[in-house]
Amino acid sequence: MNRAGALLLVATLLAQGCSEYDRDAVNSNIEGMNLLRGRRYQDARSKFQLAAQQDRRFDQPLYNLALSYIQQKEWSNAVDALTRAIARNRTNAEYHYLLGNAYYQMGNPEAPPQGGAEQPAASGPPVDSRAQLQQGRDAFHEAIRLNPKMYMAHFRLGQIAEVLDEPQEALQEYTLTLQTCPRHYQAYVRLGRLYSLNRKLDEAAQVLRAGISVAPLGAPERANMHKFLAGVLVRQHHAEEAATEYRAAIDEDPQAADAMYNLGVTYMDMNNTDNAQLWLNRFVQRAGQQPMYREHVADANSRLGRLNGTPSSGETPPPSGP
Repeated sequence: MNRAGALLLVATLLAQGCSEYDRDAVNSNIEGMNLLRGRRYQDARSKFQLAAQQDRRFDQPLYNLALSYIQQKEWSNAVDALTRAIARNRTNAEYHYLLGNAYYQMGNPEAPPQGGAEQPAASGPPVDSRAQLQQGRDAFHEAIRLNPKMYMAHFRLGQIAEVLDEPQEALQEYTLTLQTCPRHYQAYVRLGRLYSLNRKLDEAAQVLRAGISVAPLGAPERANMHKFLAGVLVRQHHAEEAATEYRAAIDEDPQAADAMYNLGVTYMDMNNTDNAQLWLNRFVQRAGQQPMYREHVADANSRLGRLNGTPSSGETPPPSGP
């Protein structure tokens, strides 16, 4: 069950026990929940609005109203509903977290990194986005004050700090995420990547190895952990270990074209011609005509041409890995 579904279930259970509120308001809220489960969003919202009017102490209909907007990614409406819910109940950490998350989404932060590719730091978000991210940050801090175990608020704070080009703050928040929830696998990826970007290669390798040891086989984050660790090992001049990690990434995700490319380049640097040809060919076959790999396909074909002629060494791969 995803987070939105879990919240919907909890809201339903709470609605059934709201005896302190006006009965008509409780009934309207329950009707709204039934409609929301049926994805009748407009009808559900009408019931939640009615419930909130029938008893102006009752915060849960506004929370449920926010959930209906969150499900459809209507973030500004979610902000409005959550702000109204918080005005009635300021001590609910979940409300503050969801408010922070809505502001975070409105701020349009950079997409989470996909394994293998580091992007140069952006110049920063627009002024309006910065304001929304700061509002999100304030809400996350309040959520943590009310519930110190709310690890996802720390994780989001780390992401916001990255967007705002505050690497030390991001490192701290990802570390706090893992201290609070050692099985938050994406936090290992983000923290390891950030250490790597800041040239703290030993720390990056330590974090990524810790993540690999914790994440179970089949967890989607494991492939990224192996890819980022391989990139760190390349920079530390441990080519054989890096090749092992790229192979592990491909075992975890057989579609990982970027790992195939980097593995081929690594073998080429090791003068292992047969394996370099094998993995560069596999990369070209896998990447095909995908626009995101156009430059790397061209580079792979160039390398294959040289390998099929006179093997060369000392190739410098383009910046496609950490």
